[in-house]
Amino acid sequence: MGEHQPVRTVRPYDGLNELARRRGLNCTNKPCGVWPTWPESLKKARQRYAASFLSYLKRADTAKRNFIFISHADCIASVLAVLPSKAGHLVESVGYGASVFGAKRSRDPQIQFPPVRFKSEKSTHSLVSADSLKSEEPSTEFEDTVTYTEDMENSASCDVMEPIYVDVAARMKTTKAKRCFWEVQTHGVTMGPRWRNSSQVLALAKKAMKSSSELDDKLFDELLGGLPT
Repeated sequence: MGEHQPVRTVRPYDGLNELARRRGLNCTNKPCGVWPTWPESLKKARQRYAASFLSYLKRADTAKRNFIFISHADCIASVLAVLPSKAGHLVESVGYGASVFGAKRSRDPQIQFPPVRFKSEKSTHSLVSADSLKSEEPSTEFEDTVTYTEDMENSASCDVMEPIYVDVAARMKTTKAKRCFWEVQTHGVTMGPRWRNSSQVLALAKKAMKSSSELDDKLFDELLGGLPT
């Protein structure tokens, strides 16, 4: 992000793919996401981060595989902004080595997901530096800042997609999704107070991302409210 395009610090994808193959690693033929168009504002960058995260969720559901998303503080804050129970809270800081772990759960006993064990906060504290990266310029608009999460108090919280539909048909489609939720743990992330209702923030997030990604409302809700089984 910024007014001036920085010197590229990573190899072009074709070159990276060839290097990986020479070392016995397989990569996808098409990378997820696109290079930003410069100059890029902070607002657009945060929308791009959130859209990339949702694209990875879609890929994970299609391939039936987990994924690790490695990025920076602003990207973590952007991801937290689109998690239903986190939206509307401010992320005050993201520490070095901070992480977000998520697992899909079901309230329906007939739907079972593979068990996932999170490491305890105590066991992962050694990975997080006391120094933190302060998030930039707090705001009260999603378009200007990606906002954020409840205070974790060293414990996990469950994300349930809140109904933000208008027509009956759309509500019926969410019945299956509402049986699922995301169990999320954060480490090294300092959360601030809620400044807006999460449903309002999610509605603004979807509106803002429509212009910068191919994710439509239905896919947005399926990914966050419970992926199809």
